Amino acid sequence: MFNFICSLFLCIFKLFFSSRKDIIFTMMILKKENQIYKRQINWQKAQSKLKRQDRIFLFLISSLSKKAINHLTLVKPSTLLNWQRRFIKNYWTYEHQATGRKPVSKEIKNLILEMKIANQLWGCHRIADELKKLEIELIPTTVNRIIQTFRKNGKIQSVGSWKKFLKLNWDSLFGMDFMTIDTLFGKRLYLLIILELKTRRIIQYHITENPGREFVKQRIQLFSEEFSDKKTLIYDNAPQFTSIDYSRYDIKGVNISTAAPNMNAVL
Repeated sequence: MFNFICSLFLCIFKLFFSSRKDIIFTMMILKKENQIYKRQINWQKAQSKLKRQDRIFLFLISSLSKKAINHLTLVKPSTLLNWQRRFIKNYWTYEHQATGRKPVSKEIKNLILEMKIANQLWGCHRIADELKKLEIELIPTTVNRIIQTFRKNGKIQSVGSWKKFLKLNWDSLFGMDFMTIDTLFGKRLYLLIILELKTRRIIQYHITENPGREFVKQRIQLFSEEFSDKKTLIYDNAPQFTSIDYSRYDIKGVNISTAAPNMNAVL
């Protein structure tokens, strides 16, 4: 009771030094504390017997007026903040909902495994397209991640890759391609280059204005006469290259896949 009288005296003393809003909220806090004291005269019991609506009222008033909180005698300002955090935590409660994409089921993963084993040359894009026919929507990156997991677990055996092919035939591999040369007078010339991949040494180079099939055929014949050993020649899908029968010159011709320039990246 003594604390209440002191608080009331301080409130009256600051009456002329406070704004109208702070005075109103301060009086509301003192009135609320007075009601709580009337319910229970003992201070410790009064603090422990605070009702939920009392706590809500006090921290709402304290949030509206920072000066009014200084007149609290029943609880500490830190206690009000704890009440406010607890109220907000209990109010904003909701059931946990999973975010992101749904996990791929075991049945779909096993289906991807069967498709990959039955068709070793199928990539993730081809398998994703085949799954769409079954109304299964998966992006190629997800399919590739599943395939790589199976491969790490030993369920998918690795097949001959392009790197393995290069290593096995490294001593007899050559590459062929055209490059363009523009002169100062606006004339364009075509340079045919045959390169030894192991040493990156230029074996032959020929310049022409008409890079047709017959021009390439004549240079292939010269190349086969100069290197009589067994050899493999890599080239792109230009019609000047693909229309030649390389077996007639004792050459194994290998054209790179469509839209795969890295297969002939040296040139």
